[in-house]
Amino acid sequence: MPTNEIESMTLAPLSAGDLLDRIVRLYRRHWIALMRIAVLPVLLSYLGIMALTLGFRHFSTTKGDWRIATAVLLILGGAGLYISGKAVLIFLLGGTARSLVQHFMDGSPVTVRSVYATVREKFWRLVGATIMVIALIATLLIFLLYVVGIIFGIYVLISAWLFSSFPFWVQVLMHSIVGVAALFILSILVLMNVKRAVFLPQVITVENKTVAAALSRSFSLAGNEGRRKDFIPIIALVFFYIYISYSVLLLFMIPVYLYAGLNGIDAGPFNLQQPLWYTVLTSTISQASEILLLPVLMIGFILLYIDSRVRREGYDLELLANRYLPAPGVEIPHGSFPMEVPIAKSHEPDDADEPFDSDSNLTVLSLR
Repeated sequence: MPTNEIESMTLAPLSAGDLLDRIVRLYRRHWIALMRIAVLPVLLSYLGIMALTLGFRHFSTTKGDWRIATAVLLILGGAGLYISGKAVLIFLLGGTARSLVQHFMDGSPVTVRSVYATVREKFWRLVGATIMVIALIATLLIFLLYVVGIIFGIYVLISAWLFSSFPFWVQVLMHSIVGVAALFILSILVLMNVKRAVFLPQVITVENKTVAAALSRSFSLAGNEGRRKDFIPIIALVFFYIYISYSVLLLFMIPVYLYAGLNGIDAGPFNLQQPLWYTVLTSTISQASEILLLPVLMIGFILLYIDSRVRREGYDLELLANRYLPAPGVEIPHGSFPMEVPIAKSHEPDDADEPFDSDSNLTVLSLR
């Protein structure tokens, strides 16, 4: 990668717009490698969906034990393949993070070989990280389901008392406003905790941490939900991904929907009597579009991890130093240093300055 292109990707604290702009630029430069990386987890998920579909469609209690056993095996195998696809995605997220950070350091290309080499090197730690991510997300969803159920019950009782005398359209409007506000708050809570979870494989591969150390490290990097700069970028990332996913999927599915409508096929999502060919075709198209767009989500989470380190540790300075400073032990002949070091302005310490902690083993460049 040419030096001027590396300079154009110099990292700094990102706003939501900056994050989306960097995602698009990186996707355009590395889309072939990133799609090749995304093929395996999407393929596993696709096979799992096909097995689940066949299992549910052929499940019957009136056609013999063999039919029931086959359907159950298909359902269990499909669920296992689908979960395996998501687990492999977590593995590859960690490997891609390391490859992309190396790209920022010295311009080395992002390749499938380097990603899988990282996954092999950190395999057992990534297994632990995957188990931890699944456990964290499952615990969060169970907790939120419990809390939402309690709050919804309380809201039904209060709204029945407060809004019963209002006109029907006012009641609908008030319920809609409360529902949208609750959905937004719930989205922030879910996404901020998902952010903490997906930082785990990146911390393991980039910083060479153990699973236990990576867990506390990812929680500290994820930030505080109450600060706008911590939750706005991830909200923008997820809604951007949802928007482009449905846009691309709809673009591919319009001919299929038109053909289904002309031939009397109910294309509704709740119709369980659709022809098998239609179900296979729609699933194939949706998974093919996911291969195209899954790298967007991967790049976004990696950039959020890097941005968290930039905000809290000056990680952009470390990346800049790796680009221009020589490796340890390399001597530079006098007068041949390729970069002119600017003269720092004098700074008179004042009372507001925080004292330097000399006992800390972590500098602004994360050097120990």
